Amino acid sequence: MNSRDGVNRHAAEGGPPWSFELPGSEIARIEQDGSDLIVVLAAARVRGDRRQLDPSLSGGHLRGVRCHLLQASWTGDPCALIGRIDEADWRGDPHQSAPHGTTLRAPSSGTTAVELNLRTALGDNLVVSALAWRIELLEGGCFTPSLAC
Repeated sequence: MNSRDGVNRHAAEGGPPWSFELPGSEIARIEQDGSDLIVVLAAARVRGDRRQLDPSLSGGHLRGVRCHLLQASWTGDPCALIGRIDEADWRGDPHQSAPHGTTLRAPSSGTTAVELNLRTALGDNLVVSALAWRIELLEGGCFTPSLAC
């Protein structure tokens, strides 16, 4: 597999881990399934060097990513959260004072409790506590390299 898309598809199907940045990602919608909250990203920002001549090594976006927050509770209106994520805090322990950062890695172990705080460019905010999480790449999901210089 030479393309970034192939690498990420392989990782989503149980291959090596892959990661994306929350800030700069685009929320398409948020769904509720029982006590689970599912954040559907239209575009998940992938780190990389935009100066690379090989597009497969540059930054860009994964199209069609779903973040499942399992056994979740939240503050804020999930349905109102749409658009570009401006700020995000990700804590592995809800009582931890400093966030882990804003990068999510997949596949997850499915056993780590998390607290996620998302703020969009429109000023909407959502705080989610979940007992576990997992990420999947939707059918038809693909990598689009950044064209910015």
